[in-house]
Amino acid sequence: MKTRKISISILPYLAVVLTFLVLRFGFDFNGLYGQDAHEYLRHGRALRMYFDDGITPPVFHWPHMYSALGALCSYTGISVALCLQLISLFATLLSLFVAQKIFRLLYQSEGAIFLLLGAATQVYFIRSGYFVMSDALCGLFIITCVYYALKVRQDRRFKDLFWVLIFAAAAALTRYGSVLILSVVVLYTIYWITSRWQWYVRILILVAAIGLGSVIMWSNNMALVKAMAVFSEWNVQNLFTFTRFSGGRSETYTVPNVLYIFSNFAHIGYLSIGTYLLIWIRKWNWRLHFLWVALFAYFLFLGGLSTQNQRFLVVSHLIVLIVLFPAFLALKSWLQQRKLWVLFVIGTLVFNGLFFYYSFSKLYGIHRLEKEIVAQLQPLEDDKIIYTFFLDNSFRTYALPNPTITMWKDSLEIIPNNFVVFNPEKFESSWKGSPVMDNWKRMNEEFELEQIQRLPENWIVYRIK
Repeated sequence: MKTRKISISILPYLAVVLTFLVLRFGFDFNGLYGQDAHEYLRHGRALRMYFDDGITPPVFHWPHMYSALGALCSYTGISVALCLQLISLFATLLSLFVAQKIFRLLYQSEGAIFLLLGAATQVYFIRSGYFVMSDALCGLFIITCVYYALKVRQDRRFKDLFWVLIFAAAAALTRYGSVLILSVVVLYTIYWITSRWQWYVRILILVAAIGLGSVIMWSNNMALVKAMAVFSEWNVQNLFTFTRFSGGRSETYTVPNVLYIFSNFAHIGYLSIGTYLLIWIRKWNWRLHFLWVALFAYFLFLGGLSTQNQRFLVVSHLIVLIVLFPAFLALKSWLQQRKLWVLFVIGTLVFNGLFFYYSFSKLYGIHRLEKEIVAQLQPLEDDKIIYTFFLDNSFRTYALPNPTITMWKDSLEIIPNNFVVFNPEKFESSWKGSPVMDNWKRMNEEFELEQIQRLPENWIVYRIK
């Protein structure tokens, strides 16, 4: 019996690691796709140069924790790119480990099967462990902060409060958006541990927490600027509209934000068995009031933004699983009584695997496209500028020697006898009215664009004449 329990407990980790090995060595997936991943890598490499030679890195608009850890890890002899991907992988594995510790603390169960079905095989959550992005690391810091907050709730030990503050600070230095969850957890923990203390001690602790928050803001002064920019775009109307204009582009979503923000509970990419758990909604752990408040604050924040991005919900997913676990146990008991439990588990794993393939193949397609286009651009004259959009960061990552200028810039200086790599079909509708399309229009009106090469997926190389 003991051997069987051990084997079940490692299933979530085994699923994560095996999938990583298949993607990394079977499909040569290095965790890079889209602008954000390449930007984290660029900053990680810049920080490594700063550590080595004191060269000041260029401005970086996101917190530095993730890229800094990648730069430090590279002193082991591993490339910064691989370090960042491995940080994401191990952060995901450790997050599952901490979640199991929380299940034992609250429910005297490891919850291995629930984590397997609801996290380790759910593509929207688990892919964060394979990307060169900060989501998985921030999720680790948040769930660890929650674990120590629950320890404070149980034992009222001051050393656990210390770890709450440390991991809250680490999460805030990894992703700005985590502050809404963290502030609720930290304030609740301070209230709980000091509720029996003298009033002046409580004030002292509160001042210390505020001071720690101030240090975090001071350590990266872009935090306040970014926060003000994000909150300035928050609008309650975004909860209910399907089409929004943001960041220079117009986008229409399948569901309004008021439904999207509950993806952790029922979206097939996050929790494919979530609709079954609605039957036992009364079993949800409603007594963890501070976690529900933290989730509500975070979801309300996301709902008022003008964009939808399933990556934003990675950091809240394990918290949702924690409060839903009693409902899962009720579902499991009901299925076991009808001898349907094994069939249910197998069916869920098959479904999750198929949806993983469907969803991840789209992102892998972007990754492969970036590498294919860079390879096909290598014969161009090295000294010629390439004007482009969407692909510019990948050109730098894969060491294309040509100087690259993004077409996102306002009042772009266009120099003849250079190149444009562009996809008019991709951008003409959704990016209409943006600097990208304004610059594209200027190029066509003021210059002759000679098409010299067709690239995959309707990308075209033009020479400006």
